[in-house]
Amino acid sequence: MDSIYIGVTWFVVITIVQKSYALVMKTISELFIVLPVICLTAGEFVLSGKAQMVDCNGSDREALLDVKKGLEDSEDRISSWKGSNCCQWWGIVCDKSSGAVVTVDLHNPYPPGYDASGRYGRWNLSGEIRPSLTKLKSLRYLDLSFNTFNGTIPDFLSSLENLQYLNLSNAGFSGAVPPNLGNLSRLQYLDLSSSFPDYLSVSNFEWVTGLVSLKYLEMTESNLSMVGLGWIEAFSKLPRLTELHLPSCGLSTFTSTLAFVNFTSLAVLDLHGNEFNSMLPSWLVNISSLVSIDISSSSLYGRIPLGFGELINLQSLKLDNNYNLTASCSQLLSGSWGSIEVLDFALNNLHGRLPASLGNMTFLTYLNLFHNNVKGRIPSSIGKLCNLQYINLSVNNLTGSLPEFLEGIESCPSKGPLPSLQDFDCSENKLTGNLPDWLGQLTSLVELNLQWNSLQGPIPASLGNLQHLSQLWLEANKLNGTLPESLGQLSNLSTLDVSINELTGIISEVHFSRLSKLQFLLLSANSFILNVSSDWIPPFQLQYLEIGSCHLGPLFPEWLRSQKELKYLHFPNASVSGSIPEWFWEMSGNLSVLNISFNQFEGQLPNPLNIAPSALVDLSSNHFCGPIPLPSDGINLLDLSNNQFSGPIPDNIGKIMPMLVFLSLSNNQITSEVPDSIGEMKSLQVIDLSRNNLMGVIPPSIGNSSFLSVLDLQNNNFSGEIPASLGQLSLLRTLHLSNNRFSGEFPSSLQNLSCLETLDLGNNRFTGNIPPWIGQAFPHLRILSLRSNNFFGEIPLLLSNLSSLQVLDLAENKLNCTIPASFGDLKAMARQQTVNIYLFYGSYMTQYYQENLAVNMFSCRYGLSRSKFVSIAPLQNSSPGRPRLPSFLAFARKTRHSGLIKPCIQVRHAQGMHNVEGDKNYKACLSPEYFDAQLTQLGWQQVDNLRRHVRTCGLSKRIDLVIASPLLRTLQTAVGVFGGDSYTDRTDALPLMVANAGNSGRAAISSLNSPPFIAVELCREHFGVHPCDKRRNVSDYQFLFPAIDFSLIETDEDVLWKANVRETTEELTARGLKFMNWLWTRKEKEIAIVTHSGFLFHTLNAFGNDCNPLLKKKYAIVVQSFTNCELRSMVIVDRSMTGSDPATTNYTGKIPRGLDLPSDAWRR
Repeated sequence: MDSIYIGVTWFVVITIVQKSYALVMKTISELFIVLPVICLTAGEFVLSGKAQMVDCNGSDREALLDVKKGLEDSEDRISSWKGSNCCQWWGIVCDKSSGAVVTVDLHNPYPPGYDASGRYGRWNLSGEIRPSLTKLKSLRYLDLSFNTFNGTIPDFLSSLENLQYLNLSNAGFSGAVPPNLGNLSRLQYLDLSSSFPDYLSVSNFEWVTGLVSLKYLEMTESNLSMVGLGWIEAFSKLPRLTELHLPSCGLSTFTSTLAFVNFTSLAVLDLHGNEFNSMLPSWLVNISSLVSIDISSSSLYGRIPLGFGELINLQSLKLDNNYNLTASCSQLLSGSWGSIEVLDFALNNLHGRLPASLGNMTFLTYLNLFHNNVKGRIPSSIGKLCNLQYINLSVNNLTGSLPEFLEGIESCPSKGPLPSLQDFDCSENKLTGNLPDWLGQLTSLVELNLQWNSLQGPIPASLGNLQHLSQLWLEANKLNGTLPESLGQLSNLSTLDVSINELTGIISEVHFSRLSKLQFLLLSANSFILNVSSDWIPPFQLQYLEIGSCHLGPLFPEWLRSQKELKYLHFPNASVSGSIPEWFWEMSGNLSVLNISFNQFEGQLPNPLNIAPSALVDLSSNHFCGPIPLPSDGINLLDLSNNQFSGPIPDNIGKIMPMLVFLSLSNNQITSEVPDSIGEMKSLQVIDLSRNNLMGVIPPSIGNSSFLSVLDLQNNNFSGEIPASLGQLSLLRTLHLSNNRFSGEFPSSLQNLSCLETLDLGNNRFTGNIPPWIGQAFPHLRILSLRSNNFFGEIPLLLSNLSSLQVLDLAENKLNCTIPASFGDLKAMARQQTVNIYLFYGSYMTQYYQENLAVNMFSCRYGLSRSKFVSIAPLQNSSPGRPRLPSFLAFARKTRHSGLIKPCIQVRHAQGMHNVEGDKNYKACLSPEYFDAQLTQLGWQQVDNLRRHVRTCGLSKRIDLVIASPLLRTLQTAVGVFGGDSYTDRTDALPLMVANAGNSGRAAISSLNSPPFIAVELCREHFGVHPCDKRRNVSDYQFLFPAIDFSLIETDEDVLWKANVRETTEELTARGLKFMNWLWTRKEKEIAIVTHSGFLFHTLNAFGNDCNPLLKKKYAIVVQSFTNCELRSMVIVDRSMTGSDPATTNYTGKIPRGLDLPSDAWRR
């Protein structure tokens, strides 16, 4: 029997390393040993065949030769399959008595997990597995894993009645697993793991009950989404089953009760990465044989049963990333936990205090409570945990100081505190007090993270004793004193972050004397003085240096010359002066971030600048002079503001930096005209050329920068009329053209800028009437300055529709009328004259544009802020009989919406899981893995960024209703952007989203202070075929999003999505137009719609035919494809305002006005 299993141990060990982290590996590997099929040795003999002294069975030899004919072997792995003795062939083992073949091992010796680069992909076998394999009547071991066979698993494998080990994992097979595998009654080990795009699938597990000898089953990433509730009962009928691995299989049901629990041998249960959407079943705590449980990232909710702590054999329990599991720490962690080594409850909702009994878990090596709601102090009893290697208590509500002393350290062999601890993370809590001395006695510590607390006092010099320390994070505390010189002895330190503290003193070469491995150094926002000799050569090679607001000068640091690996250099406000040496620009080509702003640098810069592609460059607020330097390759951000640059803007600026996002040349001495090539920078969000000596006209090409949010040209010598192309900038929020010599009438093209919040045309030569359409075209306008022009006539009544207006300056014109009484409705105007926090526009990475507008009333300067300020400047016009106006207006009446326009905020969902692969390969969207795809972590970052934007600009307060497509990614985006703050349990309000909805890792979101949300099927993406566009049952959504109204969805199940029929573009367009019509039936004034790119593109394309022909060109930009989490604003205008011209529309019905459509029009 021993000869059967020669040559497999080496591969099994690799598999274990891939599937288990180091702390669990010992447990799992011991469990493998209990399986006879894995008690394997001497793998090298199989590959060479030298141990095989017996002659093989002739019929088996012929069968193998026929199998060989079906295989494609580009690397001649089976070239030894020749000659008479098949027992000496590669991968073949024979019985030492009979010569019968008992093992065929054709697994790829370099599987993908081992070979991350893909270098050994050519070792894959492909072709077909021939039926002649079944002639090997004594075959007991068959391994075809990590090859590229095609098609389904051959049915004839079920004829191998003596088979005990079958490994088909990632062998290239796809489709349904043949149920007749259940005939293999002697099988002990079965691995059917698969991965995209070659998914194996199972619709029910009735066949499994025939595997009466089975001890190990794994089906990682196979498709089990259709198995229903009976799957666990089928496995409970396998009396010998020891390990069950079904991670990331699409399981969506988990029965809460079992009539009969028969898992008498089950030791390992791995179900992580599924979508159970259920409570933890109570029967789990009755399986006393369990050693390892992993049900992480599986959308579990409810209370964690206390019985886990009484499972005497349990060594590892992983329930992390479920978000809605809850328990009292003092109860849950007070069980006996007699054998526990690994506890992972990260990203859940554990609450209460850590009990002192935590110290009784003496075998504990790994404790992770990251991102829960744990309160109180850290108990000193953790000192008893002599085996603890990893503890993460970050992102909780821990208070008080770290324990001054640790209990029980005398019980540890070393007689020191936590002698095995390698990773200690208590960041983002509310810890106070001093850093205790015992931190410097953690002799095995590799990472210490205490950032973002309120810790005080000095940094202990004893930290310099931690010779294994690699990362030290102390950012954002209240630490004071000096930086200990002893830290310079940490020869393994790669990261040192003490930024944003109250540290002072001199930092010298001694602080870095042995830091040869240092790569990340962050000292910013302290009061350090760096004092090193001019010829100092550091022992390290930094990649990241952040030392802003410290004293680095007076001259450019010479020691940077040795830093050849530097990619991020950040030292603004560092008291450095003089010129930048030439050697720096020779080595700067690796820099992706360069920020040396707010220093006293002078002189000319090299042209071109040597900087990495796509870099961020901020050289603002210095004394640089000479011509404007441009990079040799395109970058993403360039800020040269507040210097003394002169000469023209280079003609080729747009050609050199076509991907530029942020450009600021403000407050220099730049002359000449703006070159046409600026229109080639189509990704620009901010252009600030203010306060220079620019002249000529605005180049029409600037209208090509369709993502532009800020255009600031104030305080120059521009002249002529405003080009009509400015009307193409549909995302523009700030337009400053004041203090120039522009002329002509109020630019009619500006009425297309519906996102505009600041419009400053003051101190120019505009003439004519103030157009009434201003009151309708700019629904978000907050600042309007037309001061010091030649406008005449009446103040339009429609200006009173500008409900968000905070500053209105019409002074020094030739207006000859009184202020309309309706201006009293402008409630956004406040009465105080104070200026608070500015809004930042066009933010990109660390850069932003700060809105700032001067209005000469009481000598105040106004910026958009979160508070409101001075309202209307007095009219100082020249017409006789002008009225005497009060400084501030009374506010009385409330403006109602006219009913003729409906502002709509359109948002495409943030990045979903399907977008990652789908953007590379469209067919990836066909994968069942992406069923109702949730947001990625990058997607949630996009949501957070957009949330900050809509809150900062005040847009969130104007939204009356949020409509979302009923798919997980759109619902997550909608509540993340427009929802309330973090949710706390209360009886008067449901959460918009429960914690960890869709494995998001996000906290619950409150419905308080947020608009109502409804889910509408009409705005879904294309119906059919793509699993990512199929919704789950409404009842599932109602649990995940309790405060969202799903009443408009008629059926619980998704009856609109068909597996084999994809909705046509024409059908989607018709549905989109019906949805737009239905919007008119809503009473809400301003609506946000969170939906999908395809829906928006096709709907707006069709709806755009209702545009006036003069607006077609502009509308073509509006309807271009939405990027992830992109927001656009559109005002839908009732046709009755412009007349009805059938030639301008492809929609045969009448566009509704008011409430002409019934409220259930969406159903039709």
